Amino acid sequence: MTRYILLILALLGFVGMPSAHPAGNHALQSFALSYQPMNFGRPARTVVTVEDKETHDPLLGATVSIVSRADTLRDTTVKEDFYRIMAVYRCDRIFRDSVDLEVTYVGYKPFKKRYGNTGFRGRIEVKMEVDEQSIAQVVVVGQQVAMVFRGDTTVYNAGAFKTMADDRFAELLKQLPGVEIKDNKIYAEGQEVKRVLIDGKNLFGSKTSYALTDLEASDVRSVRVYEDFSPEAKRLGDNTAEKEKVMDVETKSKRGYILGGNLEGTLGASLERDYSGRHEIRHSEAGSFYRNTERGNWRLEASNSKDNIRQGEGVSFDSKTTPTKQTDAQADYTLRRGDSTNVSTAVRFGRSRQSSTGSSQTEYFPTEAYALRNEESRNESLSKSLSAEISNYVNIQRKKKVFGAMTTFSIDDGSTLGHSRTQQRIDDEKTRTNLNSNSDRRNIRLNVSIFFH
Repeated sequence: MTRYILLILALLGFVGMPSAHPAGNHALQSFALSYQPMNFGRPARTVVTVEDKETHDPLLGATVSIVSRADTLRDTTVKEDFYRIMAVYRCDRIFRDSVDLEVTYVGYKPFKKRYGNTGFRGRIEVKMEVDEQSIAQVVVVGQQVAMVFRGDTTVYNAGAFKTMADDRFAELLKQLPGVEIKDNKIYAEGQEVKRVLIDGKNLFGSKTSYALTDLEASDVRSVRVYEDFSPEAKRLGDNTAEKEKVMDVETKSKRGYILGGNLEGTLGASLERDYSGRHEIRHSEAGSFYRNTERGNWRLEASNSKDNIRQGEGVSFDSKTTPTKQTDAQADYTLRRGDSTNVSTAVRFGRSRQSSTGSSQTEYFPTEAYALRNEESRNESLSKSLSAEISNYVNIQRKKKVFGAMTTFSIDDGSTLGHSRTQQRIDDEKTRTNLNSNSDRRNIRLNVSIFFH
C-alpha cells in the first residue's frame, strides 16, 4: 500500500521515484528528503525571494546582484503567485566559488551576504529593512514604489512608470512628478538641471539635452535628483557657492559609453498635379550618429529633402506648394579632461533652393467708360542660399586661473532673382509692364576672442 501512495505522489510532482529501500520508515524518510514545490518548468537551482521585513510585502523590482569571481549576474525580482504573491528572482547558474549576494531597493537598506558555493542553493529569503533615517515620504504607484524623498534628494523608480519599447529618456522624464522639459532643457522642482550623470559618470558634459534623445527609456532603472556644488566651486573649495541641480541616472546595462544613431527617409508624390503640372516626386533623407563618453562627445547629423512638407498640427497639405530643395549637415565634437579642460568644435553647412511661380487674371464688367477691360499678371522668383560655419571653443581651468579662447569663421552667400509681368487691356489699348529684380548677398565673418582671469 505504501508503494502505491508514493507512486501517486510522484505522479503529482511532489516527489521523484521511490528509492530501492524497502517499504516502511525508510520509504517515508526518502519522501521527506525528496519533497519540492510543484514546478512545471525546469526547477531553478537558487530562488531568491525579497520582502519587507515588517509587513512581509513582496518588493517587486528589487535589484538582485550576484558576484562570483569574474561572473556577475544582475536582474530584478518579478511577481510570482504561489500560496501568496511573492517577489522572486531565479538563478540556474552553478558556482564553483563563493557567492556575494546584494539586494537593493529604493527606500530600503541594502542587503549584503556572502555564501559558500554549496550554500547558495535552494530558497534564500531576503528581508529588507526600511531606511527610516533617510526617508521622509514614499509614493507608491500600483505595487511599486515610484518616488522616495530623502531630504533634498528625490529618487524615482523608473519601473513604476510606463514607457514604450522604443521611447527615449525624454518620454520617461515627462511622467516624473516635479520634472519637466522646456526649450530642450530639463527642469526639476522649477530649477534647471545643470548636469546629467549616467551611473555617476559625466557622459554629456554641459550638453544635458543629449540625454533626452541618446538614452533609451527602457535602460533606465532609477533617476536620482539632488543638489550639489558645481565643479568650479569644488575646484576652488568655495563652500558658500550656491548649489545646482544634478540628475544621476542608474541604468541596467552599466555601459561606459552611449553609442547610437538612426536613418530615416520618405518618398512619395501628390495625387493631384503639382506646381509643374506633373506628379512631382517628393522625398527626404536624414541620418544621425552620436557617441558619448567621459572623454568627450561626437555628434553627426545630416538631412536632405525635395518638396517635402512635414505635417504638423493645424497644417494642411497643398499640392501646389512652392518647390524647394534643402540640404543641411553638422558635426560637433567635445573633448574633456575632467572638469578643468574643455575643447569644443562645431562645423555646420546648409544649402537651400526655393522657386515660385504665380499668375492671375481679372476681368471687369463693362461700364460707361469702357466696354472691355481685363488684367493679367505673372511672377516668378528663385532664391538660393549657401552657408557654412566652423567654431572652436577652448576653456582651461587651473585652480583660480582660467584661460579661454573662442574662434568663429562663417560664410553666408545668397541670391534672389525675380521677374514679374503685367498686361492691362482696356478696349483696344494694351499696356505691358515687365519688372526684373536681382539681389546678391555675401557675408564673411571672423571672430576671435581670448580671455584670462
